[in-house]
Amino acid sequence: MASTITASYQNKDNTVRLESAKDVSRFLAHMAEQAVLDPDNTCAWLYIDNRPVDEDGIADHEMRVGVIPNLPETAPDGNTSVKSSAWTLGFTDARGSTYVKGHDSGLPEISLFVQGHSETFPADSVVDGELVRAAILDAIATGERPTTVTWSPTH
Repeated sequence: MASTITASYQNKDNTVRLESAKDVSRFLAHMAEQAVLDPDNTCAWLYIDNRPVDEDGIADHEMRVGVIPNLPETAPDGNTSVKSSAWTLGFTDARGSTYVKGHDSGLPEISLFVQGHSETFPADSVVDGELVRAAILDAIATGERPTTVTWSPTH
């Protein structure tokens, strides 16, 4: 069942509908560009449309996509370089809060921001942008939590 996703980034009134691979790529590129310019906005909320909502109109789930611009990386030989952007991906629903385990950031936790408010991810949640893109496309294709990634409990 093909679906669409409403993505909210920078403020809850700034939403975009994601329906295709082109939409998702454009949205992630926009996030990566803006996060460098505005470090108080490095996380977005995504909602799969046509899913249940409660009596207050609150969705039964939330997918969080974070971008970490200029994350320092240490290579096995000890040299440090800067990755242009790294990503995080989380999902919350009735099963609990989960994230995609990836590489260790070297930080105690990853602090991202939504409109200046902190959103934290575990230290080992650094993933590639292509993985995030594929997961979002999976959610569009199925209307469900992506199954192309392995989810780990947040706590």
